[in-house]
Amino acid sequence: MLVSPPSNDGTIAVPDVSPARADFPLTDMQRLLVVSASDGMEYALHPHLYFEVERPGLDIDRFVSAIARVIERHRRNIVAVTPDLRLRQVDDVQPPHVAVWDLRGRSELATTQGLLQIRQRMANQPLPMDRWPWLDFQLTRYGESDVRLHVNFSNLFLDQSSGLRLLCEIEQYYANPQIELPADPVSIEAVSSALAQRHEAADRARAYWAERVAALPAPPDLPTARLHGNPGLNRRRLLLDAAAWSAFTAGATLHGMSPTTALLAVYGEIVARFSGSRHFILNQMITRRLLRRIPGAESVLGNLGAIYPLEFDWRGTASLQERARRLQATIIGDLGRTDWSGVDVLEALNTRHRSQGRAACPFVVSSGLAGGEQEAFGYSKLATPQVLLDHQFFALRGGRVEIIWDVVEAAFPAGFIDALCAAHEALIRRLADDPDGWLATTTLVAPDSAAAPTQAGPTRPLHAGRLSDGLTLAACLSPERAAVVCGDDALSYGELAAAAEALAKALCAHGVRPGDRVAIVLAKGTAQMIAVHAALLAGAAYVPIDPAWPQRRIEQLVGDIGAAAVLGADAGECQGVPVIQVRGAAAASASADCASVELPGGLDPSALAYVIYTSGSTGQPKGVALDHRGPVNTILDVNSELGIVAQDVLFGVSSLSFDLSVYDIFGAAMAGATLVLPDPADHTPHAWLAAMLERQVTVWNSAPALMQLLVDVARAEGVQLPALRIVMLSGDWIALSLPEDIKAIAPNAKVISLGGATEASIWSIWHPIDAVDPKWRSIPYGRPMANQPWYVLDEQGDQTPTWTTGQLHIGGVGLAQGYWGDPDKTAAAFATHRATGERIYRTGDLGRRLPDGNIELIGRIDAQCKIQGHRVEPGEVEHVLAADPRVKDAVVVVAGEARQKQLRAFVVLQEGGSPGDGERIRASLVERLPSYLVPGQITVIASLPVTSNGKLDRAALLALAEPSAEAGAEYVAPRTELERQIVAVWKDVLGVETIGVEDDFFNLGGQSFTALRAVAALRSKAKIAVSLGGLIESRTVARLASLVTGQRLSNALVPLHPGTGPALFMVHPAGGSVAAYRELARDLDRASFGLAASEPLPATLEALAQRYVAEVRAAAPGPYTLLGWSSGAVIALEMVAQLEAAGETVAQLIVLDAPAPTDPPPGAVDEATLQDWFREDTAGADLLATELHHVYPVFAQIVNACRSYRPGIVSADVALIRARDGRVSEYAGHPREAAADWGWSSRTRGTVAARVVAGTHHSLFASQHIAEVVAALRELAR
Repeated sequence: MLVSPPSNDGTIAVPDVSPARADFPLTDMQRLLVVSASDGMEYALHPHLYFEVERPGLDIDRFVSAIARVIERHRRNIVAVTPDLRLRQVDDVQPPHVAVWDLRGRSELATTQGLLQIRQRMANQPLPMDRWPWLDFQLTRYGESDVRLHVNFSNLFLDQSSGLRLLCEIEQYYANPQIELPADPVSIEAVSSALAQRHEAADRARAYWAERVAALPAPPDLPTARLHGNPGLNRRRLLLDAAAWSAFTAGATLHGMSPTTALLAVYGEIVARFSGSRHFILNQMITRRLLRRIPGAESVLGNLGAIYPLEFDWRGTASLQERARRLQATIIGDLGRTDWSGVDVLEALNTRHRSQGRAACPFVVSSGLAGGEQEAFGYSKLATPQVLLDHQFFALRGGRVEIIWDVVEAAFPAGFIDALCAAHEALIRRLADDPDGWLATTTLVAPDSAAAPTQAGPTRPLHAGRLSDGLTLAACLSPERAAVVCGDDALSYGELAAAAEALAKALCAHGVRPGDRVAIVLAKGTAQMIAVHAALLAGAAYVPIDPAWPQRRIEQLVGDIGAAAVLGADAGECQGVPVIQVRGAAAASASADCASVELPGGLDPSALAYVIYTSGSTGQPKGVALDHRGPVNTILDVNSELGIVAQDVLFGVSSLSFDLSVYDIFGAAMAGATLVLPDPADHTPHAWLAAMLERQVTVWNSAPALMQLLVDVARAEGVQLPALRIVMLSGDWIALSLPEDIKAIAPNAKVISLGGATEASIWSIWHPIDAVDPKWRSIPYGRPMANQPWYVLDEQGDQTPTWTTGQLHIGGVGLAQGYWGDPDKTAAAFATHRATGERIYRTGDLGRRLPDGNIELIGRIDAQCKIQGHRVEPGEVEHVLAADPRVKDAVVVVAGEARQKQLRAFVVLQEGGSPGDGERIRASLVERLPSYLVPGQITVIASLPVTSNGKLDRAALLALAEPSAEAGAEYVAPRTELERQIVAVWKDVLGVETIGVEDDFFNLGGQSFTALRAVAALRSKAKIAVSLGGLIESRTVARLASLVTGQRLSNALVPLHPGTGPALFMVHPAGGSVAAYRELARDLDRASFGLAASEPLPATLEALAQRYVAEVRAAAPGPYTLLGWSSGAVIALEMVAQLEAAGETVAQLIVLDAPAPTDPPPGAVDEATLQDWFREDTAGADLLATELHHVYPVFAQIVNACRSYRPGIVSADVALIRARDGRVSEYAGHPREAAADWGWSSRTRGTVAARVVAGTHHSLFASQHIAEVVAALRELAR
């Protein structure tokens, strides 16, 4: 079939089509919907729209006749999806049956309930893709003369324009049955074929979008939760009256924008505010009816919609008017390039992010203003796959506008969408009332006033003391109490104070004055503790430097800080600075010359206390300078809140150069408690455990990784720490499993998560972990500590709404003076709060405030991260690498997540380099950097990857950092018949000549739609059953073959979910598949197996059960728990009988919505009845015609086998879960239908427990009901 190229005015000639019925391509939107609705795709859902229209006094017969005439008129445009995912005209188009329900004469309550049942059934009833009818009209009579029209149609085949036209024509035929409407000028086949053709405009559009895709941002970071399936969209609506809409459009016109652009810009403002994203995409729904200028396309019945990503650039401080105008220019540019399919654009986005199977952007916006005014429907509900939030607006008759939000409510936190919609409405009305609002450069969305008290945190009187005061006071009050213990070395508070004072005098004698800096280059031990206290007593600030660091780095820091003295293990000098030897209490005693030296008095708490160096992005470490007030405030807050007292014993495992040590040293001294240090001769967790047991440690303070080491050793040795009562964890992500692991070895311990920054006095936020909520994705960061307010601000410095990600800032007394000797860095990191005027620190972290006042940490803004508890900026490592003469270019990335984070370096060598240089370069880093800054691997590459706009492509480097990347895999020929079959199908679908078993389907050019075609072809041509999700996850022929082989390992037994404890065996219903059980098994989180039917089936139910019993007994020992839904319950009952007869114990039979089989049985039914029941069971199922043809014989045989089965009586207990709504024709007339136990007490000598849950027989496993089913099962199951 040939299509003429566009004419000079852009019009595309419509091709002639053969009168013979032939397959033709899906339209753009149909491709997207077919793929998105497939098993294995994110947020999969069958597309359809349900709505209601009140038609009082309707002549029902006349209306049904009008429907029939409209369907006949559009006969040639009634199509269905073929097994190979194309369209074909339906051969025998019959008008759909119109069910009429009569609720007249019922009470008001009964009428309401009846109407609601019809709504719930139809609104949640998907429609078939592969057969007609894919629309459903039903009518309900109620009251005196009221009639409600219920309409459910598949928006796979009808877009908004087609649906409205269909209803309009029905009304025309109803109003005038004699009217003759003109025939459609063109068929959907001709239009679809025209749209599928390529021409020069399509090539230009492809080049345009290829460049756009490379630079497009991500979707907005709206807070979403992980969904099990897709529970469907709920509709929220706002009606703007004519006056409000007229005022809004007048303001938009005044400022140079169309009404559509104005509404899109307002929505962009709301999304930016509630997501914290200033640069993002939304998927924009458009129609191709007019854009492509295909004659007749504007009126053809079909789905000619398309979706393209729309870029919102809200960065900077421009007014909303300027942003809206930029958006309008973007829209105009994009709409002029729709000759390349929107599906292909979205696939290109997914390919770029290696995210096939996921929604490229689950947030959609569409304008219906161009479609003209329409009537407002009553209740309506949209079901669209791969969509979480769909925003639309339509013009209504009377000059009104309807604003719609279709939302998957379960995907968002409670109350979030309420706040978003309220703010959206408020902004529209504000701009309608005040057009000058478009010119505002500040936020137009009111701040969340509820956040203020929760962000501020508690306030307490500030202590006017210094860090050294704790030692002085403890030495006076309890001079004999143990202060520091390190192996066999121990100091009392009296001894520690005397030694520190003596060393302080020695420092003063060497010229150290208040305000100077003293470098401490000592290993952890009593000498180090004396040195720290001595520096402070001398009025100086201490600067910790790890003696294990490379000598070059030690010298660099001593010089950078301008140290007045160095306290070290050996005397000498460093960078011209005297090194005073410190070996312990005895060696620290003052000489006769120092005894008369007077220590400075009246020292200022606002003076410098310490400088701790952290990683710096410029290659130079940053010295964070703190005075005494902040750390003292933090320490006193912790000691007060946690009840740290003199009887406590703290374990100081952290390095002095890590600011957690500040609390260890001074928190112990201020409480008069004992500080135990690890044995310097043994740094292993085994030694820590021994010391903690010996000294009865009560308080632990470390990064999570160190605590995990201790937990692992204690559990391995079977040791508990009953004395440990406080565990403080900070400095890195805390694994969700760690608190429970801690409780296992320290049953009396209270676990506290703390956070903050070195720049804010150790910690400034905390959260006691009483129990880990299963819904958490991370441990909450917590609430602000005393006198240390926290703020979550957007890029403009405005407070973000609850749940919205923003930049975390800290205020209050704990803030550092700045970075030593670097005013530029200080100015960049510390700012002024635009609302309060206080000094705040930009943490560089992203987070969000939760409704309970807690703050959740999301991640880093920049590349900075924490590894092994140390803050790391890859830029520092890059600078050191770049200084190596062998390196031309270098980039360092952070690979992995949470506890598995590691640095990976990529280097381009100078000319003459060799691949082996990578390890030699790494060896040189070991000499120049601390171990946590040395990348785990250095990879030599030919050149650094860049995006099309010349920027470094870090995403590509991260892909290289993954353990494997199949793109460059060597060719491996297929080795088995199964692999050869898969390769043959892939070659045909992809059009690729050579495919090896290790080649990646998507690297070969595959996309989601071609993957779905491959799945269909594997089923039809090779009889290989695999889901789209299975192909997306497998990606290679070898892995896909392994998946299929694993599915074939057993004739019946199918692993559904891993787990521990007794397994749950789930028996298939009449159709023979266990696919419906997968989400149930996952949500139960219990070891689960399915029993699936495999042909040929035995002749009797008893023989089938015998087959399954053999497999169950081979898989696991008893006692057994069996579950059966529908006919599966009858099979499971016979399995219980056979297991008990064999001497096995059956703990429980779980029945999902099935009555007990009767004795005598009802007997087999005729073919017509079976087919009716089959249609009822498979309505809306995601099955192609070829699959239905395969499933029906299994269904028919099992149903009749169950109806011919004579049940016995078993001993096992029975748990029954019944569906509350709807009826199943197969079960009509059951003698115990009204009984709560549905007859199951007559089939067992055990107990029967029954529960009723929401949903119908066929919707129990739907996302909106499965949680209630799981809850009932957890209550009843054993």
